[in-house]
Amino acid sequence: MARRSPARSSTGPGSRSYVDAGKGEDADCVIAARQAAEVFTDEMRSFSRPPIDLDAWDRTYLRIENRIVDAEDKCSCSRPACFTAQGALGSLRELGDDFSAAARGDGTPPINGASTLSRVYDTLDQAAT
Repeated sequence: MARRSPARSSTGPGSRSYVDAGKGEDADCVIAARQAAEVFTDEMRSFSRPPIDLDAWDRTYLRIENRIVDAEDKCSCSRPACFTAQGALGSLRELGDDFSAAARGDGTPPINGASTLSRVYDTLDQAAT
């Protein structure tokens, strides 16, 4: 029997398309994690070039962190999709922490931020299947 390709939806940022998350607890988790990644992606655009306004960054980082926490709450189940999404959220949080440290002068911006973010989206697609 041939394996079906996962359904795709073009609801992501830019030209990104997603695997359909389906329904239920797993889907709620994956959707919340994708929303956190989308907020991260959208918010980071305004901080892609110095100088960085630290007050604006603090407000932005709080919005990002709140979305991650919300997604973590929805991904607290013990199903495989939730474990996979939790890993993606951990990577997203680490990336945000790295950017935050750089904004405060405590480090350099991550040179692999775009590839890390791409892996987050790919991991969330895996969680949806």
